[in-house]
Amino acid sequence: MRAKHLGFLSLQSPAAGIRLASLRCRSFSAPLFRSSLLSSSLLSLSPAFSSTPFSSLYRSLFASLPPPTLQLSCFTICLLRRSVCFVREAQINLGGGMLDINLFREDKGNDPERIRESQRRRGASVEIIDEVIRLDKEWRQRQFELDCLRKDFNRFTELEVEEVCSWVKAKKDASEKIKSTEENKRLATEKTEEVLQAKATLEAKLMIIGNLVHDSVPISMDEADNQVVRTWGERRMEGKLRSHVELVEKLGIADLKKDYNNEDCGLGRETKGRTRGKLGSLSEIFEAISFRKEANLPLFLDLIEMAYDYAEMEAILGATVAGGRGYYLKGDGVLLNIALINFGLVFLRKKNYEPLQTPFFMRKDIMAKCAQLAQFDEELYKVTGEGEDKYLIATSEQPLCSYHLEERIYPTSLPLRYAGYSTCFRKEAGSHGRDTLGIFRVHQFEKVEQFCITSPNDNESWLMLEEMLKNSEEFYQELKIPYQIVAIVSGALNDAAAKKYDLEGWFPASKTYRELVSCSNCTDYQARRLGIGYGQKKVSFF
Repeated sequence: MRAKHLGFLSLQSPAAGIRLASLRCRSFSAPLFRSSLLSSSLLSLSPAFSSTPFSSLYRSLFASLPPPTLQLSCFTICLLRRSVCFVREAQINLGGGMLDINLFREDKGNDPERIRESQRRRGASVEIIDEVIRLDKEWRQRQFELDCLRKDFNRFTELEVEEVCSWVKAKKDASEKIKSTEENKRLATEKTEEVLQAKATLEAKLMIIGNLVHDSVPISMDEADNQVVRTWGERRMEGKLRSHVELVEKLGIADLKKDYNNEDCGLGRETKGRTRGKLGSLSEIFEAISFRKEANLPLFLDLIEMAYDYAEMEAILGATVAGGRGYYLKGDGVLLNIALINFGLVFLRKKNYEPLQTPFFMRKDIMAKCAQLAQFDEELYKVTGEGEDKYLIATSEQPLCSYHLEERIYPTSLPLRYAGYSTCFRKEAGSHGRDTLGIFRVHQFEKVEQFCITSPNDNESWLMLEEMLKNSEEFYQELKIPYQIVAIVSGALNDAAAKKYDLEGWFPASKTYRELVSCSNCTDYQARRLGIGYGQKKVSFF
């Protein structure tokens, strides 16, 4: 399954015949991205560290860091999303948005069959389109009746007030006239409630219809039919490469067999003592994983794989303290994690992205505008306490989408590019029993994202999608990690995405590609629900 996507919004004002387009790109992150420190002072490492083989890596990663001035602003594209050697993939189906209601209206010159075809491509209900059309007609009829009632009420009220006043002055009985006026008010109130209820019912149906699938998306319900667009890098194919769990055991730096009676930990019942690795044993790690420098193989991936294991990822201790899928990140793993986070942020800043660190939790009513209802049960942690309920974010996309809530963005300020960084929290309720060993799938991890906002004019949202994908490719090329670009089939798209690419990195131990990045164009789907407009006039989205 796949993690979540990244966001890019291109906005337009319906009043001006313009729409909002939202584009998102999710990327890779994992336990190795667990710190938010952005500071060039990290270059001042201890003498013991500077003598290790890792010192050149850290110096190269930190050398280009700017001063520790983090400018806060919003939206992002996930660039670092999964750990290089252990990728935890979870389907985060973001999409608390909706289509433009005018697309369902033939009297507005639109063809609802276009939406029906999009639903067929997704393998979703087509009958719901006819239901939305019916509910829309009912809502518009009730709104028309209310408008007429209000118009008549306002016109007659002035006459009735004058008449009642004259009757009172003449000491005539005006009780019947007053009663008639109150009855009209009651009718207007009832009709208003009917209109609001009809609109709420219509919106509820609209929100479960996915975005329009782009014509270039491969049509299939089977992810095996995802189309490989291109590949980069040479894959390592030699046999008997050790997984990260095997390396941890071989080096004696963690105990993955001790029984904690926790099925979610994925541990066996054998009990074994724990020994800890030391900085002085780095050469053993190089030797243990057959680094083979003379073969001119990609070095950076191996280095990160080694750092993961050498970092003493104490998954067992983490499970003891935090429960299943918990872990401690220690030693050089912490430093490498910080280095990679900063490397990603600096990489994006050089491409004119503005860094942003998001809140860890959101109000329920705001979260509902960004996440689907299923997420509240399967993915989101609820935070209780005094006052209103809040939810821990499952992805920085959620607070980033809400950053411009109910705002109008001026054309001269577009496009907006944000490099977001956050810690993410996921219940993983739907992944019980999967990827339980090590730190492949966890409840807490860091992530760096790209999130862009563009104008919907002149195909700009689609150009931005390609730009974000190019950024992701350049990032992994710098890390020398082989990958392939895959166009995702229509049946695997989340509701918000009109089209999605995945960047899948090559994992030599398992001899397979695994998703590291996901880039999606969400057109105007999410921006409409969030009330984000384009232009100078106030926008009505419904």
